[in-house]
Amino acid sequence: MERMERVKRYMEILNKYDEGNSSYNWSILDKLSDEDLYNEEKIMEKINIIQKHQERIENNLNRYPEEIMECVRQRWGLEKFDDSRDKEINQLSPDEVFDHVCNWNGLLGYAATIKTWIGNIYNIKF
Repeated sequence: MERMERVKRYMEILNKYDEGNSSYNWSILDKLSDEDLYNEEKIMEKINIIQKHQERIENNLNRYPEEIMECVRQRWGLEKFDDSRDKEINQLSPDEVFDHVCNWNGLLGYAATIKTWIGNIYNIKF
């Protein structure tokens, strides 16, 4: 299926379920094969992920913002929207979370150095 056909199908799906046209929602639908884009069961799995994500954004019960949670989830080998280990992530200290976020973003071993820079530049004590 050409990209424009996929885009049209994404719009149809998102409109049908009254979900917003966002890059996040598209990234969820991108996981579907061309065939799955017409499989109602597969579509509903993705719509449920979208709705659950929106609920998390609106009623953030996590200790850390969703963007940070997504980094840690992926660092742990989960999909960014897989909240199955959020309880564990919420129990991590800010230092542990910062380390995971730095490592996920390719700054391996730099968490302490970055914190020192921030502390020195902004005169913040950690």
